[in-house]
Amino acid sequence: ELEFGWREVEKAVEDSLAQQAARLMRRIEYLSVIGNIAPMVGLLGTVTGMIFAFQQVATTRGAAGAGDLAEGIYQALVTTVGGLIVAIPSLAIYAVCRNRVDALIAEVAYQSQQALAPIKRRPSGRARSSGLNVAPTRPIDGSGGPAAPPKQS
Repeated sequence: ELEFGWREVEKAVEDSLAQQAARLMRRIEYLSVIGNIAPMVGLLGTVTGMIFAFQQVATTRGAAGAGDLAEGIYQALVTTVGGLIVAIPSLAIYAVCRNRVDALIAEVAYQSQQALAPIKRRPSGRARSSGLNVAPTRPIDGSGGPAAPPKQS
Protein backbone atom coordinates (compact mmCIF):
# COMPACT_ATOMS: atom_id res chain seq x y z
CA GLU A 1 0.00 0.00 0.00
CA LEU A 2 3.02 2.27 0.30
CA GLU A 3 2.79 3.38 -3.31
CA PHE A 4 -0.65 4.86 -2.57
CA GLY A 5 0.51 6.97 0.34
CA TRP A 6 0.73 6.88 4.10
CA ARG A 7 -3.02 6.98 4.64
CA GLU A 8 -3.44 3.75 2.71
CA VAL A 9 -0.65 2.13 4.73
CA GLU A 10 -2.37 3.20 7.97
CA LYS A 11 -5.71 1.91 6.73
CA ALA A 12 -4.18 -1.44 5.75
CA VAL A 13 -2.58 -1.80 9.20
CA GLU A 14 -5.83 -0.85 10.95
CA ASP A 15 -7.80 -3.31 8.82
CA SER A 16 -5.33 -6.08 9.56
CA LEU A 17 -5.41 -5.33 13.30
CA ALA A 18 -9.21 -5.32 13.31
CA GLN A 19 -9.27 -8.62 11.45
CA GLN A 20 -6.85 -10.25 13.89
CA ALA A 21 -8.69 -8.82 16.91
CA ALA A 22 -11.95 -10.27 15.58
CA ARG A 23 -10.26 -13.64 14.99
CA LEU A 24 -8.97 -13.71 18.57
CA MET A 25 -12.31 -12.58 20.01
CA ARG A 26 -14.15 -15.34 18.14
CA ARG A 27 -11.98 -17.87 19.95
CA ILE A 28 -13.15 -16.67 23.39
CA GLU A 29 -16.67 -15.48 22.57
CA TYR A 30 -18.14 -18.86 23.51
CA LEU A 31 -17.20 -18.15 27.14
CA SER A 32 -19.43 -15.08 27.07
CA VAL A 33 -22.26 -17.04 25.48
CA ILE A 34 -22.00 -19.79 28.10
CA GLY A 35 -21.80 -17.22 30.89
CA ASN A 36 -24.92 -15.46 29.67
CA ILE A 37 -26.96 -18.58 28.90
CA ALA A 38 -26.17 -20.55 32.09
CA PRO A 39 -28.21 -18.26 34.39
CA MET A 40 -31.12 -18.55 31.97
CA VAL A 41 -30.95 -22.35 32.18
CA GLY A 42 -30.82 -22.01 35.97
CA LEU A 43 -33.83 -19.72 35.87
CA LEU A 44 -35.68 -22.21 33.71
CA GLY A 45 -34.99 -24.89 36.31
CA THR A 46 -36.12 -22.52 39.06
CA VAL A 47 -39.41 -21.86 37.33
CA THR A 48 -40.05 -25.55 36.61
CA GLY A 49 -39.19 -26.43 40.22
CA MET A 50 -41.65 -23.84 41.51
CA ILE A 51 -44.29 -25.07 39.06
CA PHE A 52 -43.75 -28.57 40.41
CA ALA A 53 -44.08 -27.32 44.01
CA PHE A 54 -47.30 -25.42 43.27
CA GLN A 55 -48.64 -28.38 41.33
CA GLN A 56 -48.27 -30.43 44.52
CA VAL A 57 -50.25 -27.79 46.41
CA ALA A 58 -52.95 -27.76 43.71
CA THR A 59 -53.14 -31.56 43.51
CA THR A 60 -53.65 -31.89 47.25
CA ARG A 61 -56.00 -28.87 47.32
CA GLY A 62 -53.78 -27.01 49.73
CA ALA A 63 -53.10 -29.96 52.00
CA ALA A 64 -49.51 -30.48 50.79
CA GLY A 65 -47.03 -30.48 53.60
CA ALA A 66 -43.48 -29.21 53.71
CA GLY A 67 -42.17 -32.54 52.46
CA ASP A 68 -44.38 -32.34 49.38
CA LEU A 69 -43.15 -28.82 48.56
CA ALA A 70 -39.52 -29.50 49.40
CA GLU A 71 -38.82 -31.52 46.26
CA GLY A 72 -39.92 -28.71 43.91
CA ILE A 73 -38.12 -26.04 45.94
CA TYR A 74 -35.00 -28.21 46.05
CA GLN A 75 -35.09 -28.56 42.25
CA ALA A 76 -35.52 -24.79 41.91
CA LEU A 77 -32.54 -24.01 44.13
CA VAL A 78 -30.21 -26.65 42.65
CA THR A 79 -30.75 -25.44 39.10
CA THR A 80 -30.22 -21.82 40.13
CA VAL A 81 -26.95 -22.69 41.84
CA GLY A 82 -25.89 -24.83 38.88
CA GLY A 83 -26.47 -21.97 36.47
CA LEU A 84 -24.48 -19.57 38.63
CA ILE A 85 -21.65 -22.08 39.14
CA VAL A 86 -21.25 -22.24 35.36
CA ALA A 87 -21.89 -18.55 34.62
CA ILE A 88 -19.58 -16.88 37.14
CA PRO A 89 -16.32 -18.61 36.13
CA SER A 90 -17.20 -18.41 32.43
CA LEU A 91 -17.75 -14.66 32.57
CA ALA A 92 -14.66 -14.14 34.74
CA ILE A 93 -12.44 -16.11 32.35
CA TYR A 94 -13.99 -14.32 29.38
CA ALA A 95 -13.20 -10.93 30.96
CA VAL A 96 -9.59 -11.93 31.60
CA CYS A 97 -9.17 -13.28 28.06
CA ARG A 98 -10.85 -10.24 26.51
CA ASN A 99 -8.51 -7.93 28.44
CA ARG A 100 -5.52 -9.96 27.25
CA VAL A 101 -6.71 -9.73 23.65
CA ASP A 102 -7.20 -5.96 24.04
CA ALA A 103 -3.72 -5.58 25.53
CA LEU A 104 -2.19 -7.74 22.80
CA ILE A 105 -3.87 -5.75 20.04
CA ALA A 106 -2.81 -2.47 21.66
CA GLU A 107 0.78 -3.72 21.87
CA VAL A 108 0.76 -4.87 18.25
CA ALA A 109 -0.68 -1.52 17.18
CA TYR A 110 2.06 0.31 19.09
CA GLN A 111 4.80 -1.92 17.67
CA SER A 112 3.39 -1.50 14.15
CA GLN A 113 3.36 2.24 14.56
CA GLN A 114 6.97 2.19 15.74
CA ALA A 115 8.06 -0.12 12.94
CA LEU A 116 6.34 1.98 10.28
CA ALA A 117 7.53 5.36 11.59
CA PRO A 118 10.50 5.51 9.18
CA ILE A 119 8.18 4.83 6.26
CA LYS A 120 5.86 7.59 7.41
CA ARG A 121 8.70 10.10 7.32
CA ARG A 122 9.71 9.13 3.78
CA PRO A 123 8.35 11.11 0.86
CA SER A 124 5.34 9.48 -0.75
CA GLY A 125 5.71 7.31 -3.84
CA ARG A 126 3.54 9.62 -5.95
CA ALA A 127 5.66 12.67 -5.20
CA ARG A 128 8.81 10.86 -6.28
CA SER A 129 7.27 9.35 -9.41
CA SER A 130 5.69 12.65 -10.49
CA GLY A 131 9.07 14.37 -10.55
CA LEU A 132 8.36 16.64 -7.56
CA ASN A 133 11.42 17.36 -5.49
CA VAL A 134 10.22 16.58 -1.97
CA ALA A 135 12.92 17.34 0.55
CA PRO A 136 12.82 16.04 4.09
CA THR A 137 12.01 18.48 6.84
CA ARG A 138 15.07 20.52 7.76
CA PRO A 139 15.92 21.76 11.21
CA ILE A 140 15.72 25.45 11.93
CA ASP A 141 19.10 27.03 12.66
CA GLY A 142 19.82 29.36 15.56
CA SER A 143 18.85 32.50 13.60
CA GLY A 144 15.23 31.45 13.31
CA GLY A 145 15.40 30.81 9.58
CA PRO A 146 15.70 27.49 7.84
CA ALA A 147 19.06 25.81 7.82
CA ALA A 148 21.01 25.86 4.61
CA PRO A 149 19.58 23.43 2.07
CA PRO A 150 21.55 20.28 1.49
CA LYS A 151 23.96 20.41 -1.45
CA GLN A 152 22.60 18.72 -4.52
CA SER A 153 24.87 16.93 -6.92
